[in-house]
Amino acid sequence: MERPSFSDMQPPDGFRPVSISQAIMEYAKPVMEKRENEGIEDMNLAMNAGMLLWNYTISLEDGHEDRKMKKEIIRLLAKEFEMSKSEAGLFLEKMIERKEHLFPKDIQPKHPMTMFIRKEMTHLITGFNYNKIDFSSSSIPPGREDRDMVESIQKMDQYIAGGADYDEWEDHYFQMEEKCGNRFEPWLKDKGHEEYCENFPFYTETYLNFVYRYSHDDLTTLKSITPEYLEGFFADYVLRKVIIEPYEYTFFPPAMKLLYKFLSEKGYMDDHTAITEIIDEMEPSFIRLLRKRFG
Repeated sequence: MERPSFSDMQPPDGFRPVSISQAIMEYAKPVMEKRENEGIEDMNLAMNAGMLLWNYTISLEDGHEDRKMKKEIIRLLAKEFEMSKSEAGLFLEKMIERKEHLFPKDIQPKHPMTMFIRKEMTHLITGFNYNKIDFSSSSIPPGREDRDMVESIQKMDQYIAGGADYDEWEDHYFQMEEKCGNRFEPWLKDKGHEEYCENFPFYTETYLNFVYRYSHDDLTTLKSITPEYLEGFFADYVLRKVIIEPYEYTFFPPAMKLLYKFLSEKGYMDDHTAITEIIDEMEPSFIRLLRKRFG
């Protein structure tokens, strides 16, 4: 379904656009906080409770209260979150009010997969401090594992160039993605960027997903991506698909620029400067967009 880019949407003052999945995660924060620092099973339980609450509020908005669902929610809250039934009932009422407060029905956009959410707080968005990164450091020659990674990316490019169906290359993609992360992380460390070893591979993995697994009208690989698609990545894909703290979005441009320097050093491409210069040009607009959405 055709939909406007996040950067083109104009929500009312005090609101910002979010995808449905982001809307549910924001709405469910009070539930998730009750299972903070717990295991995966507990977090999944909290997320399921959040989904039940979300679906129940939807039924209320549609004028069809689901009494069976209400009883199930109160039972679940009382049993799993150490509440009495009266406390569970009060918590449910607060979550109903939270939905009405965050997502007023009368201002929602027509597109069914996007919502406008009230800004509960504002954030100070500053650009990334590039003084911490040395782009002029000497190259690290590729080793055997690096060459294997490059061959894996090149094979992925061949799948795309040949118009292969997704089922043919899905398994290979995830193998390639893992190899990239496994080699990118130690490269960052060897370059003296230990503080980014844990997070930057996540940002570049998101970018790899956009390049290879997102639907594009034109043939797109890491080497052939066009400025238009890069703009779409920053202006829409990142804000629509990724759920992180607002300031963390500013890590995408430096992570991508380091990824291209890494791929160039390892022999995947001869020169990365053309693409990294495009990212340089787009970064200020991306920061302004983040300030508009979260500031």
